[in-house]
Amino acid sequence: KKVQLQYVDGLPTIICPPTVNTNTDPGVCSAGSVALGTPTGTDNCTGVVYTNDAPGTFLIGSSVVVWTATDVINQSATCEQTVVVSDAEAPVVTCPADQTISINGICSTTIGNWTPVSVDDNCTASGAITVSQSPASTTALYGPGDSETVTLTAEDQYANSQFCTFIVTLNITSIPQEICNGLDDDCDGLIDDADPSLTGQPVWYADTDGDGY
Repeated sequence: KKVQLQYVDGLPTIICPPTVNTNTDPGVCSAGSVALGTPTGTDNCTGVVYTNDAPGTFLIGSSVVVWTATDVINQSATCEQTVVVSDAEAPVVTCPADQTISINGICSTTIGNWTPVSVDDNCTASGAITVSQSPASTTALYGPGDSETVTLTAEDQYANSQFCTFIVTLNITSIPQEICNGLDDDCDGLIDDADPSLTGQPVWYADTDGDGY
């Protein structure tokens, strides 16, 4: 009596490569040519083929890649691999050229609010980029030639930041002479008798001989 044995090929097994963490490519909000690695697996027959459904370009954030192991009789098994794309690229910010603020008749003004000439980012829209200024707009400039270095910092939605700087200088178009009126007329920070440039006042001499004159 003959006995017929039938061999049954079991399903292949597959283990995906580990999670891939990568950054966006320069200037864009995605990553191309991501190295995924190679899955491992077993099958009781040779000739297992591994494929995946990975896109050519991964967008920022988390994506799932499905790997499939297929044996010679088209039995298959799958696993999932995670690809995480992050933005580590700072915005590009361009400051104004150095600025001069001209005033007349007063000694002081503030540096004011300033905005970048341009600001751009690979992932965040220009209108959504946060721009901050240091020092504050209320910072005072006093006297001719006083200046402040202004820093503008741009930060994207992923907390990447870049800054630029420029100088704001005060120009007073007409500076009067100091007189004795309780004011800093010539904008040098000295008032009345404390200012060596005080004009139009009598000259006083010490009474060295004690005669009252």
